[in-house]
Amino acid sequence: MQVASHKKNIFYILLVILILSAGLLIRLYDISDAPLDFHPTRQLHSALMARGMYYRLTGATGWQAQTAIQQWKLEGLIEPPVMEWLAALGYWASGVVDLRIPRLIAALFWLLAAIPLLRAVEAENSWKAALVGAAFFLFYPYGIIASRSFQPETLLVLFLALFLLALLQWDKERSWKWAIWAGLAGGLAILIKTVAAFFVAGVGVGWLLSAKNWETVFKDKKIWTAFLLIILPYILYLIYGLFINKGLSGQFSLRFFPNMWKDITFYLRWLSNLRRVISVEWLVLGLLGTFLLDNKTARNLLVGAWIGYILLGFVLPYHISTHDYYHLPLLLLVAFGISGLFRLVFQHGEQLGELLRWLIGATILFLFAVYAMDARSEMKKVDYMPQIAFWEKMGALFSADDKVVALSQDYGNRLAYWGWLTPRNWPSMDDIALRQEAGQAVNLEDYFQDYTSGYDYFLITDFEEYARQPQLEQWLQMNSAIISSDPAYILYDLTATEE
Repeated sequence: MQVASHKKNIFYILLVILILSAGLLIRLYDISDAPLDFHPTRQLHSALMARGMYYRLTGATGWQAQTAIQQWKLEGLIEPPVMEWLAALGYWASGVVDLRIPRLIAALFWLLAAIPLLRAVEAENSWKAALVGAAFFLFYPYGIIASRSFQPETLLVLFLALFLLALLQWDKERSWKWAIWAGLAGGLAILIKTVAAFFVAGVGVGWLLSAKNWETVFKDKKIWTAFLLIILPYILYLIYGLFINKGLSGQFSLRFFPNMWKDITFYLRWLSNLRRVISVEWLVLGLLGTFLLDNKTARNLLVGAWIGYILLGFVLPYHISTHDYYHLPLLLLVAFGISGLFRLVFQHGEQLGELLRWLIGATILFLFAVYAMDARSEMKKVDYMPQIAFWEKMGALFSADDKVVALSQDYGNRLAYWGWLTPRNWPSMDDIALRQEAGQAVNLEDYFQDYTSGYDYFLITDFEEYARQPQLEQWLQMNSAIISSDPAYILYDLTATEE
């Protein structure tokens, strides 16, 4: 019996190594391409910061170093720049600014998150169900593409997975070790990105609602220690960001829009955005599997996380309906949930013949192989490398002293990163609508004067947005002169009026 168990363990470990290796290989495909395949505005925000940090580490003093450091300082403080500093250290160690480095770091965090997922699912269900849950987590197409993005979400998901595992282990062992691990993992998840608080709070309340946890909540020192470890890191960061650095002072505006709750289109946009991340079929299977979990504590944890996600949507309605990566932690929850469903599948499968069991396994393997190939096709579809040459060309149009307003892709971040020019970004119609939604009075005539006063040039590269703003085109034609253009851009001279 022990020999059979030992062989099973070896087989299981080999399969884990295999799927993790395959998960890494698919994420390495086309990783050298410019990071414009997934939320480029967000990725270039981090890229600009990391490049400036790298030049600060090197102590370089040339014009590029000075420009990079200045661009870093101009980027708003959103969350602790952990990923950016890791990237900067990677640049420093390799001696070159290479955007493959932060993309690889992000992917590795996602792969690491599969390990606590495997451990937690194996303990609650079965090793076969654990492998299916991990395979879904590693090979679902959106997760493959999103997990290579230079932003903090993969690190958030890693800490959330560790938080789930720590609470499940704490529920069994009642030890200080797991209480501290739970506190650290939950606190770091929130520190990495504040929206994790909704998931951490939901999971924590779900854990407390397990009978033996709720009964001791007011007298258990371990619970209070974990609670302090969860809230303390972000409180300290909040104090730093509001009163020392003061960079967080503007981060809480234009976020809470309760009037959107009354609009049916908000819920339709929310659902549409959610379906970009995960299909309805897998969503239903994940929820169904959650309620089929034998362990009441595991069920409570996941139900609490889902409730936290719903609360996140109502507190940040604009972001939940426009930023699909806010839904990314759901892939972890669904991966855990479907394990409860596949546990039953494999239990009934034991009663079938060996051939049928192999067919079930082959079908599951084929499904996730198809998902991986779908992601590969999506990554292969567009070559973004010509974009680098274009933005270098745009930057070469100007001297270092020129002051430029730009209606440009990704809020001018492409021009800033590859063109080494920091423009003043002209707002899009969506930006204007957001301010109007917040009750701000927006007068385009004021925008024309405020945004262009004291500036030398107005660069247009985003023609789709330009077409949405005929008043801007009319104003530019009346108050400036075209000095250069081709099908990809128009450059207006703001210092001369066209006769």
